[in-house]
Amino acid sequence: MGKPEPLPDVPAGELEEEKSNDESKPTRKKKNDLFPENLKVEVVEVIKSAEVEANPALYRKTGERHHDLLHHQRAELLWQRKITEQYVRIDQKEAPPLSSPAPAPPIEGASITAEFAAQLIIAKYCDHLPHYRQAGIFWREQSIDLSRQTINKWTHAIAQHLQGISEAIGRELRMEDVLQIDETPIDYLLPGNGKTKKGYYWVIRNPETGAVYYH
Repeated sequence: MGKPEPLPDVPAGELEEEKSNDESKPTRKKKNDLFPENLKVEVVEVIKSAEVEANPALYRKTGERHHDLLHHQRAELLWQRKITEQYVRIDQKEAPPLSSPAPAPPIEGASITAEFAAQLIIAKYCDHLPHYRQAGIFWREQSIDLSRQTINKWTHAIAQHLQGISEAIGRELRMEDVLQIDETPIDYLLPGNGKTKKGYYWVIRNPETGAVYYH
């Protein structure tokens, strides 16, 4: 076989120019494309020129320009209080006071609101923040000594509260014709037995809907 013909020499500048013409340049996204339209806006200052401030009666407003800076507002823990009032009959001073029963918390065994419960679960299982890190954030940002043991107790109470939904998802998935299943073996301690036992984690997923059940 003969030697291949050498490629013609092309100036580097022409190659770069040819490449730039073939590739479409990325368009710079505007602020409205990056963030939701309903993002809250807080007006912190309205600026007027010195001339208008000195004599506002001489001027008429024709428009305004907006100068926005993206701001993050720190989350805040607070007590959400419900009050049950007590009453006594004026004509029966010896009778015990009357009061409505104390309202039950949204999640039995956890003195937190449903919104705070959702935040704890999202932080752990979506943002991958273990309980000790969440406890550290509460201490750093608000000097609140919320231990990881307490957060762990609340997480178990939330899981128990959602048990019915979990079981319903499992029953619904078992009715499907095609499922994806992952099996992970684990060793666990069986109290009173003195040795470890073999256990399994199963993750069951519907590939069409994306529904997942952990067993």
